[in-house]
Amino acid sequence: MTRPTLLALLLLAGAVAALYSYRLSDAPVYLTPDEVVIGLDAHALASTGRDLRGRLVPLYFQIDEFRVKGTIWYQPVIMYLTAAVLQVAPLTAWAIRTPAVIVGVVNVVLMFLLARRMLRDTAAGWVAAILLALSPAHFMHSRFAMDYIYPVPFVLGWLYALSIYLDRRQPRVLAIAGLCLGFGFFSYITAIVLMPAYLIATLLVLRRDGAAGDWRYAIAGFAAPVSLFVLWIALHLGVFADTFARYELGSENRIGLLDRCGLYWRYFSPSFLFFNGGSQLVFSTRVAGVLLLASLVLLPAGIIVVLRRAASMGVLILIGLLLAPLPAIVLDEGSAINRALGLVPFGVLLSAIGFSALMTVRPSYRSVAAAVVIAASVWQFAIFQADYFGDYRRRAASWFQFNIRGGLAAIVERTAGGQRPVYLDDTIRWVDSYWKFELAAAHRLDLLALTRGYTHLDRNVPPGSLLLVNVTDPAMAAATTAALNSRDFHLVREITEPDGTVSFVVIER
Repeated sequence: MTRPTLLALLLLAGAVAALYSYRLSDAPVYLTPDEVVIGLDAHALASTGRDLRGRLVPLYFQIDEFRVKGTIWYQPVIMYLTAAVLQVAPLTAWAIRTPAVIVGVVNVVLMFLLARRMLRDTAAGWVAAILLALSPAHFMHSRFAMDYIYPVPFVLGWLYALSIYLDRRQPRVLAIAGLCLGFGFFSYITAIVLMPAYLIATLLVLRRDGAAGDWRYAIAGFAAPVSLFVLWIALHLGVFADTFARYELGSENRIGLLDRCGLYWRYFSPSFLFFNGGSQLVFSTRVAGVLLLASLVLLPAGIIVVLRRAASMGVLILIGLLLAPLPAIVLDEGSAINRALGLVPFGVLLSAIGFSALMTVRPSYRSVAAAVVIAASVWQFAIFQADYFGDYRRRAASWFQFNIRGGLAAIVERTAGGQRPVYLDDTIRWVDSYWKFELAAAHRLDLLALTRGYTHLDRNVPPGSLLLVNVTDPAMAAATTAALNSRDFHLVREITEPDGTVSFVVIER
């Protein structure tokens, strides 16, 4: 790599880091329950070397806070990376979301290196990097303290190492490819299915290219980290029952094969990929697709090129694209891009292949065409970004459980310099976890022993108590009005949403 190219790549990485970390604390508008629980466990790990249940450096993290969902076992990569950040940063929304920003930036750099090397085309490398950096789905998931984005760097690392191996036939490089898949196995729950599938695809490519004799290196690289999982699962056989119960895999309400085919198609529909990005407002603004509109032309062109040329790397990328939605289909989730985020890097790579092939027709226009694609992508992203930091925050507030932390922060502020009994409305979902996060962030865990839940406002609450009330619940809103009118309680603060409506109130007895 030349020095100007390296400098440009560093500038791109810095620009992406700045873009992805801008207003990280308030966009997404609030922390999700998953982010809160991950932050709490990572904070415990950073502080004590143990999880919240006292296990010393566990491989998987047991989460029981989501009682309605049953026990969940979280993958370790996000926990340890977040704990590493919390070694040098306080527990805040910005801090626990920063690891995802780091992963997102690494993805963009790896995408440039992979596309440039695979296509022998620097312009295509820049196009691929920009398409990934500005794709709405990648941008949004690189700002969550959740692990949906975490498999992507391992997948890109695997592809990069494999592309080197296919050129040089160095077995140790093939072992690195397997190692990337092996470590990626611990990145997100879907990776438990996808990483072995990618390994099988690798073995098929080796056989196709007449290099089947080196298969042992790929398997050895993959097996080295995954052997830890085998040992761990032998001691935690109940994980299978927990996971089946969590995702209702044995439920009689599971959909049939024909319906699953319909769900699978949704992930490749132009509407989903390029225009609305799915129905869940947590993971899509609904006004932009998973990929940028430039891929609407480049992606089909790339698929055509792969089918015509049948080069091993191209075929492998197409297989990766087709495999990406399978875990979501197993869970009966249609158009849930968070469960199928592998669509993004494979879609971008196929778009880069399409761009490179189209430019062979007019190679003298390569730089101009790259500039046009990048400019169009920046223009579309600017429109998406304006909505993301603007009206989307209003539309999505209810999906993010409203401004629970605003109310809890007001209670902590009111108790500054002393202790008060605290009563939290039991109609607020996961309020216990949000409260623990707020207390840990404010170094006020002493208030936890003074905290109670309640279902009805009455005079049995001790004088001096502070109460958080969910006024989005009509019954609690009416009870609050009556309590304030009786003068048994007085209003401390109203907690508002981005559109100005009141979602919670803090009152004092």
